[in-house]
Order: sequence, then C-alpha cells, then structure tokens
Amino acid sequence: MLYHRWHHVAQKDEVSTIMPDGCRDILIVSPPGGAPSVTLTDWDDGPRRVAIRAGTTLTGYRLRPGVGVGAPVDTLDAARLDQQIGTALRVDGDCPDLIAALAEAGDDVDAVARQQGVSARTLQRHFAGLALPPPRFWRLLGRARRAVLALRGEEPLSDVAFDHGYSDQAHMNREVLRWFGRTPGQLRRDPATLADLSQPGLGNWSTGATGGGSGGLACRAQARRRAAGAGLRRWWRMCWPWAPPSLRPMR
Repeated sequence: MLYHRWHHVAQKDEVSTIMPDGCRDILIVSPPGGAPSVTLTDWDDGPRRVAIRAGTTLTGYRLRPGVGVGAPVDTLDAARLDQQIGTALRVDGDCPDLIAALAEAGDDVDAVARQQGVSARTLQRHFAGLALPPPRFWRLLGRARRAVLALRGEEPLSDVAFDHGYSDQAHMNREVLRWFGRTPGQLRRDPATLADLSQPGLGNWSTGATGGGSGGLACRAQARRRAAGAGLRRWWRMCWPWAPPSLRPMR
C-alpha cells in the first residue's frame, strides 16, 4: 500500500503536536468559509506544533516512506484527489524497500549498502539524487520509532534500549528525547501520544496496511531478532547478574 487516507475536523481551536513518522502527507485543507487547498508536508526531524482553527477540515494521504509525488502539487484538484492520487504518486525503484531496510533492526547503513552491492557513500548520493533525507536519518528515526512502539508493553526500559541497539538506557533517552521531545518514561505515561506514534509510518508501515509485499517477511525477521535478544538477556543475567545495562554485549 502506497498511502493511508485520514480525515480530521477541528471542533474547536486546537494546537496539535506532529511527531516525526518518516512520511510526507498530501493535505487537503478546507478552512471554514474558504476554498480548499492542496499542500505537501515535508519530513519532520522533531516535534512540530500546528495551530488549527475551529471548523477546519483536513483530509490527508499519508505516503509510505520513500514514495514521492510525480506531479506538481498545485496541479492537483482537491475535489478530485481521490481519483488522481493513484497516478500522482511516484515510486523510484526499490527506494521504499531500501528505507524499510534502514529502519529495521540488525543492519546499519554500511550493511544495507553492501546488500545492494554499493558503498555507503554511493547510497547517500542515491538518496540525495532523489531529494530524500540521507540514509542515517531513516536509520536513526526508524530505531527511535521502533523503541517507542515497544513502550506499549511492560518491558523494562533498559531492556527496550538493549533490544533496539542502544548502548544503554541513557543513550535511548537522549535519542527519543531528540526525535519526540519526551523521554521514554514520559511517553510510557502518555497513552494518547503513544497511540499517535503507533499510526503507520517508518518502521511499522505494514501495521495498518492492507497490501502485502515484504512487510510480512520484515515483521517475522524482527520477531526472530526480538526472541534472540530476549534469550541473550536471560543468558547475560544468569552468568553476570551484577552487570549494569551499559556493559551488556552489543549486537
């Protein structure tokens, strides 16, 4: 699936916080008493606050990470966008799959580049040529989003950090705070924000998608890695129960 459609009507004046999800949205903004307009959002690298007037209607098409728009946004017709959206989108080769691989656990940018038979520098140039954020952006945001999704459970924060490749809990705290403006502990106590962050995006696009593709394989691979991580934690604690999280072996 290349996009998810969503709809929102502001019942009163509101200020919403938009969290980074690795996606761009085609938005139809219909202000009260005004003509609708079509706009394309940019990628966010931190939380962004947006003021919305009462009575404003927003219809959005959240694009899968790596999917672009092939036509100028100002040529899209708000009244016919449901019919136009299929031909307006552009997919450059395997770019969405490359981004999904960067957001997955286990491989760093160098490893993903090697899997493509190129160097990390060549991969960076490829992304730059497509006017996309660099591979490191997708790697770090994907890891932070996957860690945040794990906060819905009861796993200790130190274990969440270990499962997602952070050197220790403090490292995860800094990265999550950088991307989302809150620490993992604060997010765990905020179910509404966790629900927003759980919407399909980088690292969990297949969660709400009806399409297939490689999402099932990626989810199964992630499940195997999580099981392996849990086994490693049990082994580590049995052998060295006194060791702090910062001294755990890295994957």
